[in-house]
Amino acid sequence: MKLLLLGLSLSLSLLSFASTVDENIRVAKERYQEIGDDKNVRCIFPQLKLKSSKIDREKNHYVSRFILEDFEFDVTYPFKKRARPTLVGVSQPLEILGKKNGYFINFPFQRLSHAQRSVVDKYNLSSLKCLVEDFRDIPIEINSKKNHINMHPHWEYDKSGNTRKAAQKYLNDKSFQSFVLLDASGTVGLFQNYSIDDIQVEPTLETQIFTASSGHARFNINVDDVDMVYTGGYINFCIALNNNSLVVNFLQQSRGGALNMIFDASGLSTQKTSFKKNKAMDVGFFAYVQQYFKSNPIKAKSFKTAHKDYIKKHIEWNRHLYKEVKLDLISDGANSSEVIRGNGDRNFDVVVKYINE
Repeated sequence: MKLLLLGLSLSLSLLSFASTVDENIRVAKERYQEIGDDKNVRCIFPQLKLKSSKIDREKNHYVSRFILEDFEFDVTYPFKKRARPTLVGVSQPLEILGKKNGYFINFPFQRLSHAQRSVVDKYNLSSLKCLVEDFRDIPIEINSKKNHINMHPHWEYDKSGNTRKAAQKYLNDKSFQSFVLLDASGTVGLFQNYSIDDIQVEPTLETQIFTASSGHARFNINVDDVDMVYTGGYINFCIALNNNSLVVNFLQQSRGGALNMIFDASGLSTQKTSFKKNKAMDVGFFAYVQQYFKSNPIKAKSFKTAHKDYIKKHIEWNRHLYKEVKLDLISDGANSSEVIRGNGDRNFDVVVKYINE
């Protein structure tokens, strides 16, 4: 009788576990569908604080409003492919037509009237950098030191399943706060019609599922020190873009601490070319990072250095957020350490570390 009750209790526990996981997936699916048409423009302004006050979504376009010192402006981005984005001054007269170049919006501040040139020069708007983000999900809450992101575990990213074992190891490890980030069809996605149903990994009860088209995500950092292990793909596209989001949010929200971005080579894949057409990060063919590094040690060194330099660039764009950032690269065959100085009041450590090479 005791064995029967034990067996019944175990069966009920397994059913409860399965139903909870299914419920998590169902909620993620609903949110995935809700944000399918959502878009956002994120703008960066080096050295000065740029505040985003609101985002309005209308029938044919969406508008992001920003405040730079006492200058308030809107960036309007149309849904139509051939229509051009516009930067319009709210507090002062200014209207500049831009062009979308991949993920980025370029504003050619040329052929301006005297009034326009005065505004552009006063605020150094030629340094403004804007980025288009599709599928803007809710922020990812970072509440613990040990974290893991499994980026885009769709079969298109890893048809042989070589990254699956490493990813599942972290998902099953309860000492990690794990997140599975889905890709999504969109105007800037490489593939269309991704689905939560085609993921290769098995979410656990604790796994949180988000949508991060091309890796773009928002983070709420609720701890001072963060370790983030990455698995999935692609490291030279979606993961690199996600690194940008994570490091900027960390500098914005942490009171001063250490961010360790850890890349498990046994669980990562690359695509042929990087998003920024950086030759050092262009592999030329689909590859698994561990295999690629072992067979190309010289190229691997350049790859890892270029990855670190990309992260460095986004740190430099946000000098108002820190007094000093110590940036370290730790890996087999490529190691460096440098201090980046800003005009803020907090000190940070940022580490780019490769493991299982």
